[in-house]
Amino acid sequence: MGVFRITQTSAAQGDNGWIVGWPAIARFVGRDERTVRRYQDDATNPLAVESVPGQLRVRVLASTLLAWLERHRARTAGRMRQREAA
Repeated sequence: MGVFRITQTSAAQGDNGWIVGWPAIARFVGRDERTVRRYQDDATNPLAVESVPGQLRVRVLASTLLAWLERHRARTAGRMRQREAA
């Protein structure tokens, strides 16, 4: 498991705190685009992106993404502790 490198740059964030598009979301969390797309389908902690009305793009609020990252980190840390205990 790698370390998330959150990059809260104005280039990644759109108006009103929205991060628009898979490339921008991936840059924000420091992962590649394919990885963050897989996070959307995670059964226990899905990444809550939404479609941009009238476009073929997705978006997520930066605050929502930060909360998701905290849950993801906590879950990942719990799994790592379980592996170490086994």
